[in-house]
Amino acid sequence: TFDNGIAALVAGDTLLMRAGTYNTYLDTRPAQKNASAVSGTSGNPITIAAYPGNCATPGTVGPGGVCENVTFRPTAKTEYILMLTVQYWIFDGLRLNASAAYGGVNASSNNTFKNMDVFNMNVDNT
Repeated sequence: TFDNGIAALVAGDTLLMRAGTYNTYLDTRPAQKNASAVSGTSGNPITIAAYPGNCATPGTVGPGGVCENVTFRPTAKTEYILMLTVQYWIFDGLRLNASAAYGGVNASSNNTFKNMDVFNMNVDNT
């Protein structure tokens, strides 16, 4: 599962994700579901990316021209779709659909987001 993959990552690792909609979120705060996640380093970041490959179906190209269309879309109300207390993580070629999240992305320093589609962000200032 996604959570098991996150738990196994160490500095320098890459988690490649196949096309699909993942009804999940990532929360690395203490006592949260991904609390065991570790930081990468400046020379060995941790990467979560869409699996590279050729497009089998026309019109399925995701962000950055990546053919695997990977979407994170929580089904229940969560505080954030990505809540990162870790550093030196790279997110590449992913789509974030925050329609069920209260917030969007809250990331600590030294994290990189590239070739991303982010949509349906809700803003709650209460």
